[in-house]
Amino acid sequence: MDFPVSFTEKMKAILGDEYEDFLKGYDRTRHYGLRVNRTKLTAEQFERMCMHDLTPVPWIDNAFEYEDSISPAKHPYYFAGMYYLQEPSAMTPANLLPIEPGDRVLDLCAAPGGKALHLIELMKGKGKVIARDISDYKIELIEENIARTEAEGIEAQVFDAAILDKEYVEKADIVIADLPCSGLGIIRRKPEIKYKSFDEFSKLPEIQ
Repeated sequence: MDFPVSFTEKMKAILGDEYEDFLKGYDRTRHYGLRVNRTKLTAEQFERMCMHDLTPVPWIDNAFEYEDSISPAKHPYYFAGMYYLQEPSAMTPANLLPIEPGDRVLDLCAAPGGKALHLIELMKGKGKVIARDISDYKIELIEENIARTEAEGIEAQVFDAAILDKEYVEKADIVIADLPCSGLGIIRRKPEIKYKSFDEFSKLPEIQ
């Protein structure tokens, strides 16, 4: 992958001896993933039904990696809500939380809703997830995924995570927040990020 000179110079300054390893990372195969919706079927049932080769994600028992030649977002199974498309790294935070049926979860910066869907599934539908994000557009994305997967127990709300909601102090069992970030980890998916000014990135810590 080619990078602007200003980008490479800044990354060299930040990474030092690790810069070459950073570049080599872009030569590796990208990991595409999907997580089976266990409210509809088991991972084993889905694997038997699937027409393509899938590789289980070792640390998430209902998740699989697939080749980039496959287009699962266009398959009828996707529109039937049988799975949610998400990279394995993005599935991991929700999967590691000590979640239990009946928990109350506050999901901040929730769009497009992958973590909320994962958490309500782990609670076997016996719990509540308040999924919040900053705009109507982002809430629409969450609601679309709720409708497609027929998830129950998720309420989507427009709310700025930077504002303390006093009503929820000590009321949520778990709070999860995927805070605004540089996006440098997804340059292959969104190559336009490499053209951003590092001055923009410097504003992120205050927001976080």
